Amino acid sequence: MTQETRTQETRTQETATASTAQERALLLACLEWQVEAGCDGWFYEPTHDGAQAQGWRQSDKLARNLLDAQSPSPKRRLPSQISPNQISPNQVSPNQVSPKQVSPRQDLPTALAQNALPKETVQRKPLLAPVDAVVEAEKTAAACNTLEELEQAIQSFELCSLKIGARNTVFAEGNPDAGLVVVGEAPGREEDEQGRPFVGESGQLLARMLNAIGIRSREQYRITNLVYWRPPGNRQPSSDEVAVCYPFFLRHMTLVKPRWLLLLGNVAAQHVLSERRGITKLRGQFFNITLEKMPVLALPSFHPSYLLRTPVKKAAAWHDLLLLHRAVQKGRIQECKDEDNDKDNDKDSDEDNDKDSKGKEQR
Repeated sequence: MTQETRTQETRTQETATASTAQERALLLACLEWQVEAGCDGWFYEPTHDGAQAQGWRQSDKLARNLLDAQSPSPKRRLPSQISPNQISPNQVSPNQVSPKQVSPRQDLPTALAQNALPKETVQRKPLLAPVDAVVEAEKTAAACNTLEELEQAIQSFELCSLKIGARNTVFAEGNPDAGLVVVGEAPGREEDEQGRPFVGESGQLLARMLNAIGIRSREQYRITNLVYWRPPGNRQPSSDEVAVCYPFFLRHMTLVKPRWLLLLGNVAAQHVLSERRGITKLRGQFFNITLEKMPVLALPSFHPSYLLRTPVKKAAAWHDLLLLHRAVQKGRIQECKDEDNDKDNDKDSDEDNDKDSKGKEQR
């Protein structure tokens, strides 16, 4: 092997060593930024099936264990734009690195690389078992006896990860005594900004649809969502996120005692009906369900945001609204008949009492 070949191999090894050191320093800098920015909270989701959680997720473990190896500095600053050229290969040794005192004004990747300890000396902190968020939600919801208490409890609840990135808690609006409750999935951007349900473009479409069947204001119905905080990027809420919020929804229904539910979208229909079928197969029919020992008629239909993206489905949604209109009208007519029967029975009983009293007087 010639001297030139040996020199070239030596340079290749040095380049690979420097690249490994730079990548490790950059990874540590990113993990440090995630923890300081609070992103580690997004990696934690407690179990909701009754089993004890086993700890943090693997990605969160990696972040914390790597950061535990660093000596605490009096003040940390977030890394700005970091270039590999800013890190010298001589600052990091892949085999052995000794701890050094780091100035708070040093570049964070350089500081992390200089302050790293050998792997065998890492002291890992014990991980605490996370709180079961669903159990806590059930306890909190059960303690609420009024809608005001329930809304305050939801606003104070901190165990749903969606709340970290949301601006406002979006609870409900409308008449709690109307008998009809419209249930959506989760707030969108406009709802998150205003703290009110269905105020964006999809909410405006829903208002026009309900107006077409004679429901012209929110005094004639109650409207809410299964999830009370906006998911990032307007994505659908996950099953775990819905499971944390569902005890509050059930308590809400217990307090308002609805007769009819209009379930908008896959998430609302599948969770309330305990169904795996999609909204296309579920819509167009009423389901007799029981919520907290209350019989309720539930009608699944397309979410207005889906109708905005797929206008061809508006005809099917209109058919669902006509079903709802007939059911509500029939129910209210029956209520009127029951009230008239009650009045007639009260009148007959009063007449009987008058006859008995007159008979006693004549005697």
